[in-house]
Amino acid sequence: MFSIEEVGLDYYIPVSCQEKYKKVAYSSLPLEERIVQLLTINPQFMVKSAIVSDEENYKKLKYNSSVKLIKEKISLEKKLEFFSLSLNVKPHIKEITNGLIYPDVADFLTLLHLNIVFKYINEIYAPGASLRIGSQFNYFRKFSRISQNVAKQMHSISLKFNNIAEDLVGTTNLIDIFDVYEAVEPFKKEFYLKVEGAKFDFLQAEGSMNQIRKSAEYYMNYVVDPDYFPNKEAAWNFCMYHVLDSTAYKTAVVSMFDTSHGLFERFSELIQVETRFQSGSNVKEHQNSIYIAFLPGASTFSFNRLTLRKTSGLWELTTYKQITKAKAKEKFIKQLSHPFFFEETSNG
Repeated sequence: MFSIEEVGLDYYIPVSCQEKYKKVAYSSLPLEERIVQLLTINPQFMVKSAIVSDEENYKKLKYNSSVKLIKEKISLEKKLEFFSLSLNVKPHIKEITNGLIYPDVADFLTLLHLNIVFKYINEIYAPGASLRIGSQFNYFRKFSRISQNVAKQMHSISLKFNNIAEDLVGTTNLIDIFDVYEAVEPFKKEFYLKVEGAKFDFLQAEGSMNQIRKSAEYYMNYVVDPDYFPNKEAAWNFCMYHVLDSTAYKTAVVSMFDTSHGLFERFSELIQVETRFQSGSNVKEHQNSIYIAFLPGASTFSFNRLTLRKTSGLWELTTYKQITKAKAKEKFIKQLSHPFFFEETSNG
């Protein structure tokens, strides 16, 4: 076993990839364009996804509105503060993760990448920039079938990963990870009433059921383990409910903006972040938000797959079934009791 730190930053993100951040940061483009390009950069330390063209199309769609939004913010000469609801557990489906649901190297790569991005933004924009990430391990733990203790452990691992990323990159307090469930604890009753109200409002909207069904199909195919349910209908109903609850939860969090409740104070000043690009008919351009590529070049966000290190040194999000097929080896580290990643072998 080895420690995360001892192999160094270049092991996770090759020097050639690191140079791409710097090249964008110190290009001759206007400041607002450099910032947007840093937020959506693909430094190519991941194996190119088959659907990366969809991401590129989405970035093009969002580009002008994102540049306009950042330009308006920097004209005020204030710190750029971004807010995202991200970080979750992997699915229990054996073919996908074999139950290996804890944060792993994909989450660590995400935090390394984000620390590098915000390091350069702070170098080129004097008032600075930061990103707050709300972890959802605890709030959606019942859907993920994990205990509260495991959820807290997952959150703790993410905090540890971010501290190590800061040490490797040389940053401090640019990426802040908080537990949303704990954040709403002081006003839980009010918050859950807002969640229930948001469900009702959402169901009144035109096309809401189509949106729920589309998302439920994703959960059925890639998240829930059908063997956990008595029949397919029960699994489907569970997914439909989770989509509605998840949508309402995000709406409720946003509705807490500018209240006196600590974390949510001043939230109208924060820039909302989209972490997943939308493809096909699901594309919507939100003028008041910005897309950030949390794990650039990957087909999904970090928590949807396990991570394989190719013999080329590039990283790939894949399934446990494919990892087994390739005869990849589990790689453990001193800080964790579960595999940190899998390594491709020459005889795989």
